[in-house]
Amino acid sequence: MANKYQVDTGYHMVTVVEDLTTRYRVLVSGRVLSAIFGLPLPQFSVAADWPGFFSKTTPDGFFCLAGVESLLFPVYPVTFDLTITAPFHQTFTQSVTITASSDLPLTLPDVALRNNPVRLQGRVTLDDPDHTPVAGAMVTIDDTAVLTLRTPLHFNHPAGTPVQPVSLTTTGTIKTLTAPAAQLGDTVTLNNRTGLAPGNVLRLGTAVSAEHAIIAAIVGSPATPGEVKLTAVLQRSLPAGATVELVTVGAPGAAVNLLDDVLVGEGILRLAGTMTAVAIQITDAAPARREYHTLNALSDAHGYYRLDGLNRLASITLHATDGTDNDSQDWTVNYRQPVNVIDFRLD
Repeated sequence: MANKYQVDTGYHMVTVVEDLTTRYRVLVSGRVLSAIFGLPLPQFSVAADWPGFFSKTTPDGFFCLAGVESLLFPVYPVTFDLTITAPFHQTFTQSVTITASSDLPLTLPDVALRNNPVRLQGRVTLDDPDHTPVAGAMVTIDDTAVLTLRTPLHFNHPAGTPVQPVSLTTTGTIKTLTAPAAQLGDTVTLNNRTGLAPGNVLRLGTAVSAEHAIIAAIVGSPATPGEVKLTAVLQRSLPAGATVELVTVGAPGAAVNLLDDVLVGEGILRLAGTMTAVAIQITDAAPARREYHTLNALSDAHGYYRLDGLNRLASITLHATDGTDNDSQDWTVNYRQPVNVIDFRLD
């Protein structure tokens, strides 16, 4: 408590209190960078789920958490979650522990925030006066160490996970959905489940938007129409009547490992080497997280294409071809726009 004094002014007795100074000590510090560009982020916020911290950020990416140590941490050790958010970036959270022997301020390793994935889309047409749409044109990222998935990832996978080229061949009777299949749903309802079993791979939808899923369980008798449970949620919705086909997976080729961690919903795989493939198998250490993908985008009957979940790349060269005519575009990805529109004119 501050000392109190009484002062006689000759007219009044005034009670005064000494100035009270509170000293905030920096307890935790760190820096936030862009994972793609490697530069400090000028705009971000830091919060801890421990009451009493005062936070400060600077435009050159540095931050600190300060407070009165004796009030914040009456008993050691303490553990709290530190959360960093920034516009157009994925939220980052890490656990921080401070003990009685910690050398304060505790300096954390640099935090590299990933941008939110964006979509590339556009139209492929001929370079003629009518801009005639081109169906079935393939759109690729021109880098053999980068794989572009036709539909986004179903699971998280750590760096070092093997990726192998495979063939994915549809076989048997074409089946159809008797009810719409919702995006982020893990169940489809089929008009025919004959010949299906847990572990089978299915292709859902047309080649333009093909998504491959693995059967987790057949609900009820496979001899009757009904529900099929999948090992992962769907990344795209499908209408009633959409086609579903059983897939035969060919022998996997030589594996190339993932260069970095990837997250569910992303559509780009950076590899530690090069690979040429039409389809791939991601052979996660956890068998339940195995998944299959067709690569690159195809334009539909009206020439439109889309690539979802683009991330990790600052600039790309896109190539479009119908097998005869070609066009290439150099593009700096704008992660502040959820959709980047890139059109092609084949000649």
